[in-house]
This record gives sequence, structure tokens and C-alpha cells, in this order.
Amino acid sequence: MIGMIDNGRHRILSHGRHSADNAGIPDGGSVFEIGSITKVCTRAPSR
Repeated sequence: MIGMIDNGRHRILSHGRHSADNAGIPDGGSVFEIGSITKVCTRAPSR
């Protein structure tokens, strides 16, 4: 799932399905749980 704004146009692109039990295609209204990967994305770079 990725959201983009390009020249004032909003676009949402997705791939895959909600889960192993739900074959629905994710869209702009899908809700996801943010897990431990956020620690990697939000910590300050180490040098």
C-alpha cells in the first residue's frame, strides 16, 4: 500500500490481499496494524 500526491492528484496503489483468511484486495480504506518494523523506520541513524 502506497499513497502518492502528484500535481494535486491523489493516488493509492496496493498489491496482494488483506490476509491469509481474507482474499479481499486492500484499498484506501484498509486498516493495518503497525508492528515492530516501525522501530527500524523511526529510529535515528547510527554512525
